[in-house]
Amino acid sequence: MKRTLIFLLFAATAVSAHEKINLDRGWEFAFGNASSPALDFGCGTEYFTYLTKAGSIHNSGPYSPSFKADGWQVVDLPHDWVVDLPFSPEASHSHGYKTVGYKYPETSVGWYRKTFVIPAEDEGKHIWVRFDGIFRDARIWINGFYLGHEPSGYATQIYDLSEYLNYGGENLFTVRADASVEEGWFYEGAGIDRHVWLEKAS
Repeated sequence: MKRTLIFLLFAATAVSAHEKINLDRGWEFAFGNASSPALDFGCGTEYFTYLTKAGSIHNSGPYSPSFKADGWQVVDLPHDWVVDLPFSPEASHSHGYKTVGYKYPETSVGWYRKTFVIPAEDEGKHIWVRFDGIFRDARIWINGFYLGHEPSGYATQIYDLSEYLNYGGENLFTVRADASVEEGWFYEGAGIDRHVWLEKAS
């Protein structure tokens, strides 16, 4: 009986030590451009790109904390930007004749940004983010640091944030999604079309 009580106490402590926070509200969104880096907010054109020197003060794209997202639309997740696009008989029937895909570079790339605060007392915890799905070809940054890339629009992405966070201050997520290529033979949409979770553990 004593061992059972100790186990239950340990299990309850372990559960309470894990925190899961929904990050669906208050993202900023804007279209990029699949055919022109200059029109894609200069993505990758800086002296130090996000791949060669992540988080560089010389970077000025949407992944940079100094970037001004003037005129960006505020959206909540899940978000599908294709829903609001016009129809065209020349567009892919698989995408419901919506103007997305390689023929429409100006509406096939979407950028997302979200700022959030991490309390100072969280320093020392294990903190990670979970994207349940991003359609598609997604690149993820935190505070200007490149976290990773997932080409599929149907795969969950999990990234450890612990070493990149500003504890006691603001932090910035940036996501670039490129829906130029289809994966299925049905309407797929585009964007961060699933939930996003910030998770913490002791």
